[in-house]
Amino acid sequence: MDDTRLLESYSAEEKMAYLSAIASLATADRQASAAETEFLQALVHLAGLEGEAGQQVLAAAQDATNQSIQRDLDVLKTSDLRFPLVADLISFARADGEYADGEEAMIGKMAQYLGISQQQKQTLETVVDQAATVPHDPQDLAKRGFFDRIGDMLSSMGIPKSALMTGMLGVVAPVAISRVMSGGNNQGRGSLLGGRGGGSLGGLLGGAAYSGLGSMLGGMLGGTGGGNGVQGSMLGGLPGGSLGGSMGGGGGGPQPVHATDEPRLMAYDVRGLSDRSGSTVLVRGEKIFHSEFVKNAPLLDLLKAGSSVPASIWDEIHHGVRGPDGNGNQSSEGSEALDSTQTTASEPEENRQLLVETQEQVRPTEPFALTVQVVTEALAAGPGAGVAAFPAGFVGQVDLDVKAPGLHLMSPSFQQLDVPARGDSDRVRFLLRAAVAGTYRIRVDAWNGAAYLTSVEVIVKAEAAQAETSALPLLPPHSPQPVAEPLPLPARARRARPWVGVPRSPTSTR
Repeated sequence: MDDTRLLESYSAEEKMAYLSAIASLATADRQASAAETEFLQALVHLAGLEGEAGQQVLAAAQDATNQSIQRDLDVLKTSDLRFPLVADLISFARADGEYADGEEAMIGKMAQYLGISQQQKQTLETVVDQAATVPHDPQDLAKRGFFDRIGDMLSSMGIPKSALMTGMLGVVAPVAISRVMSGGNNQGRGSLLGGRGGGSLGGLLGGAAYSGLGSMLGGMLGGTGGGNGVQGSMLGGLPGGSLGGSMGGGGGGPQPVHATDEPRLMAYDVRGLSDRSGSTVLVRGEKIFHSEFVKNAPLLDLLKAGSSVPASIWDEIHHGVRGPDGNGNQSSEGSEALDSTQTTASEPEENRQLLVETQEQVRPTEPFALTVQVVTEALAAGPGAGVAAFPAGFVGQVDLDVKAPGLHLMSPSFQQLDVPARGDSDRVRFLLRAAVAGTYRIRVDAWNGAAYLTSVEVIVKAEAAQAETSALPLLPPHSPQPVAEPLPLPARARRARPWVGVPRSPTSTR
C-alpha cells in the first residue's frame, strides 16, 4: 500500500470537519493529551491540511466543551465522509471488545443527525465486524479485495465504497488496532463518551511504533513494522496508551514485543483442527493477549483475550513463524511447552449441505423471502430450492453474500450464519422484491473470512396475477331466452288508487 494522503478526494472543509469531529468525540469532556495531540498532528499532515485548517483540528481536541462538533457535523451532512465517520465511532466503541448501550445510543443519534438510516448504520456495523475477520495480506493492507466483495451490499444501501476505503480511520486502521488491543492493558483507555484516563484516541493510537501510513498499517496487522518514512518521528514513540504499553512503546521502528516488567509475548500458530492455517495466538506468560483468525467457535471461546491458556489446547498449538522478537526466531520456552503433537479423538464428521430456499413464483412489487441454512439432509425440489456440499467438520461463522441481478434487496445482502459443530444451523433470512415480471437468478456465496466455501443458485419467476374475469368468455356460449312482456293488469286495477280522506262504509252505494 502506498503512503497516499488521507481523504485525498475530498475538500479541505470536509477533511477539517471529519478530523475535527474525530478529535472532539475521542476526547469527550476533557482536553487531549500530549500523545493524542502529536498523533492528530500526524493525521493533519497526512491529510494535507495546512495552516488554519490544521490548527482548527487541534483546537477541537483541546475544547472540552465540544462547541465545534455541531458545526463539523453540519458540514458532513452533505458529504460521503459521514459514513466513515460513523464507522470510525463504531470501531472506537468496540475497541475494548464491548459496545456499551450509551455508546450505541450516542452513535445512533449522531447517525440520525447525519441522515444515515438505521439500516445503513446496521450495515456499517456489519462491515466493521467483517473487516475484523479478514486475514492479513501484506499485498492488500487496505483490504481492497474485501471491499470489492461487499461492494454490492454497500451499493444496495446507498453507501459509497470509496468513502469507506479513503478514510484511514474508517474501517481498516481502527479494526486493525482493536485486534491488537482486544486483550491488552485496559488501564489508560477511557470510554468513547467519557474518555478519561487516557481516552479512546490515546488508547487506540498511542504508542504506534511504525512510520508511514503503509508501514503503520502493516505493523498493526502483522505484528512487525519498520521503515524510515517522513512520518516516523510523528507516528513512532508516542507515550502512553494501551498499544504503547502492551507492545513496549518506542521510536519509529520495530520494538521488542515484551516489556521489562512482564513475561515475554509469545506468538503461536494454531493447528490440529479444520481451517487452522495461519491462525495466530499471542500469549504473555499463561495469559492470552490476543487471538486472531481462529475459525472454530468453541476454540475461540477458549481463547478469549485475558483468559488463561487451557491445558486442553496446548496439543493443538505449536510455535509460529513469528518469534518473540518478531523475526521468526524460535524460543526454547515456547518449544518445550509445545512439543506434544498428539490430537484428541473426535467423532466422525457429518456430511452437511448448504440449503437455499425461496418461492418458485412470486408477484411483482410484493416482498418475498429467501432462507439459507446448513443442514444434515436436504432434498432440493424445484427451481426455487438449491443445495451444495458444505465443508466437512466446519464450525464457526459463515459470511453469506447474496447476488440477485434485477431484484431489489430489502435486507442487507451480506449476513452471517453461525454453524454449530453438529446438526443443523439456524436459518438466515433475506428479503427481496421484483419490480417487474420476469425470471431471475439468485446466487448465494458462502465465505469464511476471505476463504471461499461454496455457492448455491436458485431461480424465481415473477408473474403478475391474472384478473378473475379474464378467464370468462366475453359472450355467453348461447343466446339467452327472450323474456316475455309482463301481462297487462286489469283495467280496474290499473285505475285503482288509495283512498284519500275518510273511507266510505262498505254498505254505502254511489
